[in-house]
Amino acid sequence: MGIEALSRGASVVFFVELNRQAVALVRENLALTGLAERAEVYALDVLRAVKLLDSRGAKFDLIYLGAPYDDPALEKSLKLIAGSRLLNDDGILVAEYRRQQAIAEDYDGLARYREARYGETVLGFYRMGQ
Repeated sequence: MGIEALSRGASVVFFVELNRQAVALVRENLALTGLAERAEVYALDVLRAVKLLDSRGAKFDLIYLGAPYDDPALEKSLKLIAGSRLLNDDGILVAEYRRQQAIAEDYDGLARYREARYGETVLGFYRMGQ
């Protein structure tokens, strides 16, 4: 998703991935597409990355969370992001999860305003203060 966003004009994308092999593949694909200079790749778990980026004052128009399906890190991330300053006032967070996974509609003001279903995959769209 990040490489697609860069190819469509995003000024910068932050990739967060814990798996070292996946990190290497992301870096390789960024190099192959010539987009590496507009990307930052963090080999961290998402909770540590959220805390790090928030402490640095990072602000995002779009955050995409694609945690492994049924992983409790997704809901922990949603709660942590809701309590952070990472999402711009008019920013959108998109969370990907399995249809059977029970995901709350609201996380401390980070509220889902739309869901899109694609087979087993669901994309939940969240904004602050909805």
